[in-house]
Amino acid sequence: MKLVQIVMLLILLSQTSCKEAKNQYVNGRKDGDWIEYLNADWSEEVPKESCVYYRIVSYKNGFPVGLVKDYYKSGSPQSEEYLISGPYLENGIRPKDKSHGLTKRFDEKSNLISEWMYYDEKGESDIKILISTGYKEIELDKRFNKEYFLNYSKTTKLLNDLFIKYNAGDEELINRMNKSAGDENLTDDDSVNNNIDENNNYSNQANENLQLNSQNRCSYCSGSGKCKSCSKIFRVHYWNSNSHWTDRNETRPGQLMCDVCHGAGVLYGNVPINGGNPLEKKCYVSNCINGWIYCRECNYDGRGNNIGYCNKCKGSGFSN
Repeated sequence: MKLVQIVMLLILLSQTSCKEAKNQYVNGRKDGDWIEYLNADWSEEVPKESCVYYRIVSYKNGFPVGLVKDYYKSGSPQSEEYLISGPYLENGIRPKDKSHGLTKRFDEKSNLISEWMYYDEKGESDIKILISTGYKEIELDKRFNKEYFLNYSKTTKLLNDLFIKYNAGDEELINRMNKSAGDENLTDDDSVNNNIDENNNYSNQANENLQLNSQNRCSYCSGSGKCKSCSKIFRVHYWNSNSHWTDRNETRPGQLMCDVCHGAGVLYGNVPINGGNPLEKKCYVSNCINGWIYCRECNYDGRGNNIGYCNKCKGSGFSN
């Protein structure tokens, strides 16, 4: 009787092991759900007990699809990103990871977002998006703590200052951003500049990866994961009290700038000849709230569930 029980237990354990096994290759390429155990520089897969990080990722024909989540060995989150590198081959050299879109990195002890970067479709840093709409998007994550973020490093403090200047309408900074999103003279901070990939030549493997990801990319938001209506940059126009007319760039997830009052919330009359402030009257648009209107795409009547994000893909950037 005991022998039968032992045999049955071994069969059960075997079935459980097969069911939980995820890592597999199809035609020599990674496919399906994987858990990877990685060394300190992410260049090699190692046994679980000697890893520094581990990754949860899904593959299709050797290319990562969807959101990739990395963890410290302790189980604390390390980063979240969308990868465009590949293909990942059986017994092949591991490709150097390249990201696309917003990448978040976390501190091991606090699990708070400590860094973020935006990458374009070639995996190159996009500083313009980083300091314009990138900050707005990162603030939507409940794990983001601004006070912690600003005290984390010199680099993150610099990015915050650039964000404030850009969205306040700093003409010099805006012109430089429009001229070149990766302007190496934007800042003297090496830790920012070093994030810009110097290699502009991409292999056929990278192009194949982009092609594959474009097939899975959400067509509604073009893979950005953001609401196509309210993620745009709006030019707000208002009177700076007892001073002059002021324009600034602003993006508000879940809101659109009112086309009538241009974000001011009031309609202005002429400025008095002898100086002073122009006459004001409240904007007549019924759903205008201080110059802004709820976005009908993601925040209709203020009751949106995915504010600022694409409603089709729920912010993932990829179709189901």
